Amino acid sequence: MDFVVPIFLKTLFESAKKAGLLDLAQKTGEALYDQLVQEKLGPLFKTKLGRLIESAVAAVAEQYAVRQSQFMLAVLTDPTIAAAMDNLGTGELPTRSLLVPVFQGLLPGADAAVAADRFVQKLYDGLSRDQELVNHALLLLSEREAERHQTLVRMLQALSQQLQQPQTAPPPPLPAIPTTRLALVLARAADGQFSVALQRGEEILVPPQPAVLPRDFPLTYEDHLKALASGVTRGWATPVASRDQLLDRLGRQLAAFFLPGEIGNKVHEAIAEAQQRNERVEITFRAGDPQLLSLPIEATHDPAINLPLVLYPHVAVSRALAGTASRPATGIPGPLRLLVLIGSPEEGKTKEPLLDLEAELRTILDAVDHARHGSNCIVEILEEGSLENLSAKLEAEPFHVLHISCHGKPGALILEDRDGNPVEVSPQKLADTIAATGHPHVPLIVLASCLSGVAAAPGDGSDLGSFATQLVQRGFPAVVAMQHPVSDAYATSLAGYLYKHLADDEVPSPLWAFSKARRQVELDRRQGANGKGQGGKEPSGQGGNETRGEEPEYATPALYLGGEEVPLFDRRQPFERVRPQPQPAAVHGLCLRRVGDFIGRRRQQRQIRRALAEQGKSGALITGMGGVGKSALAGHVIENLVKEDWLPVTLVGRVNETDICRAVGDQLWSFAEQMQLPNDHALRRLATPLRAVYGITDEQRRLALVTVLQNLPVLLLLDNFEDNLAEDRQTFRDPELAGFLQSLTDMRLAARLLLTCRHPVPSLRHGLSEIPLGPLSVQEMRKLLLRLPNLKDLAPAQRLAVYQKVGGHPRLLEFLDAILGGGKARFADVSRKLEDKLHELNLSSEALPENLEEALQTAVAAGCRDILLEELIALAQQHPGDWDLLLGAAVYELPVDLTGLAFQRFGRPAVPGEAKPLALSARRLASLSLLSAGEAEHYFVHRWTAGPLLQKAEPAQQRHWHQAAADYWQWRVRNQSHDMQEAALAVRHLLQAENLDEADNLGWGILEQLMNWGHFSQAASLNREMLAYFPVTHSAYPRLSVNLGDLLISLGEGEAARQYYE
Repeated sequence: MDFVVPIFLKTLFESAKKAGLLDLAQKTGEALYDQLVQEKLGPLFKTKLGRLIESAVAAVAEQYAVRQSQFMLAVLTDPTIAAAMDNLGTGELPTRSLLVPVFQGLLPGADAAVAADRFVQKLYDGLSRDQELVNHALLLLSEREAERHQTLVRMLQALSQQLQQPQTAPPPPLPAIPTTRLALVLARAADGQFSVALQRGEEILVPPQPAVLPRDFPLTYEDHLKALASGVTRGWATPVASRDQLLDRLGRQLAAFFLPGEIGNKVHEAIAEAQQRNERVEITFRAGDPQLLSLPIEATHDPAINLPLVLYPHVAVSRALAGTASRPATGIPGPLRLLVLIGSPEEGKTKEPLLDLEAELRTILDAVDHARHGSNCIVEILEEGSLENLSAKLEAEPFHVLHISCHGKPGALILEDRDGNPVEVSPQKLADTIAATGHPHVPLIVLASCLSGVAAAPGDGSDLGSFATQLVQRGFPAVVAMQHPVSDAYATSLAGYLYKHLADDEVPSPLWAFSKARRQVELDRRQGANGKGQGGKEPSGQGGNETRGEEPEYATPALYLGGEEVPLFDRRQPFERVRPQPQPAAVHGLCLRRVGDFIGRRRQQRQIRRALAEQGKSGALITGMGGVGKSALAGHVIENLVKEDWLPVTLVGRVNETDICRAVGDQLWSFAEQMQLPNDHALRRLATPLRAVYGITDEQRRLALVTVLQNLPVLLLLDNFEDNLAEDRQTFRDPELAGFLQSLTDMRLAARLLLTCRHPVPSLRHGLSEIPLGPLSVQEMRKLLLRLPNLKDLAPAQRLAVYQKVGGHPRLLEFLDAILGGGKARFADVSRKLEDKLHELNLSSEALPENLEEALQTAVAAGCRDILLEELIALAQQHPGDWDLLLGAAVYELPVDLTGLAFQRFGRPAVPGEAKPLALSARRLASLSLLSAGEAEHYFVHRWTAGPLLQKAEPAQQRHWHQAAADYWQWRVRNQSHDMQEAALAVRHLLQAENLDEADNLGWGILEQLMNWGHFSQAASLNREMLAYFPVTHSAYPRLSVNLGDLLISLGEGEAARQYYE
């Protein structure tokens, strides 16, 4: 292999290596490797063959903790290997003797030989399973490198012939890594005394020894952390060092219990010997009493050197319930099959915080991306986390892994039904659901939910153990569960590493893949990753605490085994041919977002799917202000429906009947080409008249289209449909299009229509279900901010400013991020749109503001141009009552019902005869997209349009509307909600109405109540906000200032408190 590389880089790399300057050698090696990839390997690595080579390298690099770039560089540049490859004459793949010299420079001792075997075997297995890959390699080499690699061509030709012959015996097994298997057998006598014994296989190394726990020692990890933290910290606000110290103390206490005396010595000796010989140790904690398995086992230290057992590189720790046996393995063949079930009830239907499921999905898919492209991994995602969906999927096909991501509590998972309501699922219910399917054997279940490893409270089945323990009792071989509430960041990173190892490792062992994943996430934390895991993912701040991802959580996950652990499948056996995984639909005119970039909207997704399935309706109409995410939502829905065999047809902007016919015909023809259907196939015959330009009448073309739509599952998306409406936003520019679409909605069709429009379309109201799309919720907005590089690290006060001025408007948030980034957005389509709007404002990307306040102003100005705000205002002002109502609604920070609007118009709730005209005004404003109409007739003005709207009113008018808003929230608190947060909203409106005396009276009562409840952080926030409005001359100012100082002292912010006392 004659690779041309910059000689100075290669010389520097070799010199640095010889001099022991490892950091310099590593950086130089990476630069050299990048140069090789760009110049010689770039084209190759874009091919299936190149990905196989990279996968073989990655498998060895992951297995032996060698940097992939460093190893690949050595393989490509080592003169011994380069010469040997050019002189190969036997027609065989590179032998271990050729690769060992490379590994000897990277690995100690016997590891070099084992790694060489693994690399060769991985490469050979990939080639030997795939005739298409061999043919592609032959074609690639014959076109580009035939003269220089004749030997390799001959080897591939021979391999191609072998593949066409009957299968021979499987290749011999890979060299097994010697493993010592120890079991710590726990027992509790009738008198409550504990004992522990040590076994190696069936051999008893140490007979049962007394084991003593400290007095009042909590039996669960969750309770133990609570007890240790009592009086020292408030929950997860503990500094990182303190949490490390708590875990260290816990680990030493558990070592004294599990590993007393001789047992501890023998375990330490076994680990030390394994490290010296580069072997492995598996330690199983086994008990017949499920409650004993609730102990925080994973925190246990090696008593000899005070290091957690689970963090040893050569050690794997698991739990096992004595007397259980897993179901016999059914031998599910490779590739790795992963089923992900997402349980996330809709906001408003559950009190649980919103999980960042999109980030978790993206991490899982990124972790196995190369394996999926190489047909080494199949991932199926069930975004509707119902047991019915799970049952249907397992009825259809088997899976090696079931990953369930949801909230949980001891003894139950919180899944959802088809309507997004929360559903508590017991272990028995889940096990029965799986057992009743056509593929009841799931070798590994991963419960990415809080407290899935904690037993229920006494009287609630605690004698049966945790959710995970009960699944093992019902025959499931391996279950991963959580012993404590787990952060989104940790669960996401752990899953990413786990599935990467299962997809890449030569032996897909759940035990060792899980053990390596745990260590890698903890290593990321200790190396200063600040909570970033696989791929540098950010913590989502579940529950509102962003610090949690930075704390040690290595003792939280646990692996339960139901018997002797076995690999998920045998890579040496031929992989079963599976149907190709549906790729993201290349939908014309739509910019589809990859998994993880599309945030939330789960309720609207359900509504759209229900509308598409509803009898008597022809589809759905998504309405909402420009930039709110209508097209992205439609694209996401289409992407999922394509997997269910719907055929998408998309048109954007102004269309006519002929455009629709030709688009449907082109899509049918494209599908026929993709499926290689014969020329006389019915689909081609249907497509031909639709695509024809001449020789066909409009009536014939329409008849052909109706035939298609009545018989085929076509999903016709008309995006940006507002371009087809006249200036009044009510009637069509093209009356023929109106009649055509009306006739379609009156028919019974197999096809469905999906429209996105900034305004309702009255003439289609009866045929399409309207689905209004408002701003992102606060939690969804927070998730989006974490994905925006220039906004993710905002301080709380800055985030509040963004929320108040922009709200949950996705495009405005993307604009703001791009402006702070010099005009460059995450997505090309957003960058182009922003550039157009900046041009209209006579601004260039070189002159964009760098501070947040000015960037907010620029983003709002660009957004106003984007939605034609001034033109919409002119239409609203044609009805004076509507205009005043809109300005009054603009002061509300949260959606309000018709009563909230009534307070702005009448200063009180509406009386009979007033409600109907009020609702009519609200609907007219909603049709202009100036007022967002949400669930249960709640209305809201987007925060970023509220600012420009209120600037058109006099200050006295604004104070009047804020006073009316304060009156409304106080009325709701007294008569309906009795909610402290709504009372605080009333205080904010009173402050902006400059009614300081009433604000002080109401606000002080709220502060006293919050302080009595111990909610000091919320009290300090409200106190600080009140103080900002009061002049120093007001009688309440000294009291509020001193109180804020006291609150800051309580929160440990003594330095900040000083200014309020002074």
